[in-house]
Amino acid sequence: MTEEIQEEIQDSETPEEEEDFEETEEEVEEEEPDYKELFEREQQKSKGMYKRLKSEQAKKTPVAKAESVANPFEIAEITSALQGLDELERDRLIKEAKLGGISLSEAKKSEDYKLWQKGYKGKVVSKTPAPSTKQGTQSRGGTLTEQLANATPAERNKLLIKAGLVSDRYSSEEK
Repeated sequence: MTEEIQEEIQDSETPEEEEDFEETEEEVEEEEPDYKELFEREQQKSKGMYKRLKSEQAKKTPVAKAESVANPFEIAEITSALQGLDELERDRLIKEAKLGGISLSEAKKSEDYKLWQKGYKGKVVSKTPAPSTKQGTQSRGGTLTEQLANATPAERNKLLIKAGLVSDRYSSEEK
């Protein structure tokens, strides 16, 4: 076995293989890229990409500026869409319009917003007490005319004074 290994070693050290190895080194040296040229090419590419990026941004910027300037018709539409809404309803409407990418009037007409608004108004109405339609005189036995019809002359004077129909001055003269 050792003899076989020695033969393999001798075979591998032949001058022909050494020449082949030297040739491959020369080939490698010839194939090495010129780093300066590569750097310059990459720099040119990056400059081109930078210019293209700037031109695309310049194209987008005027559109954004034009959208930020509202014309009077848009202002009127916005005002009419927000008219009659409380603060929470306005906020919800604006969010709906932004999320949907639609105008405020379209968002106000949408089923989602109408359903939310109906629920919100129902909740607000149920929390606020209903205004009382009863007046002070009604709680004491009916309308003023009914009370005057059933009252004595002294009570009539008092009722008329309380209602503000007769001044106190006239009632004292009658006595």
